[in-house]
Amino acid sequence: MRLADGSVLVVGGGRPGQSDEAGCDPHSLADAERYDAAASGEWRPDTGLPWWCSYHRAVLLRSGQVLVMGGADDAMLTAGFQNATVYDPWTRTWTATTAMVAG
Repeated sequence: MRLADGSVLVVGGGRPGQSDEAGCDPHSLADAERYDAAASGEWRPDTGLPWWCSYHRAVLLRSGQVLVMGGADDAMLTAGFQNATVYDPWTRTWTATTAMVAG
């Protein structure tokens, strides 16, 4: 997700090299990283999500904050999450918001 300051926020997802084959780690990530091409040209860790998820959706709000919702854990793709949280890129904090009716 491209933020108002031009940096890019990436959150959650599956572990590198993950597959559905037996023997692979089935769990999703709660990590967050930001990439700022103008300032450093490097990826830097950011405040992680309050929960782990893959297959979620993110929307940049008019306020410049990011709404992250839904998703599933890689181990249980049939169980959708109802979670929703808002990321504030200036304070680098996550705030839970009203959950979705269905995951």
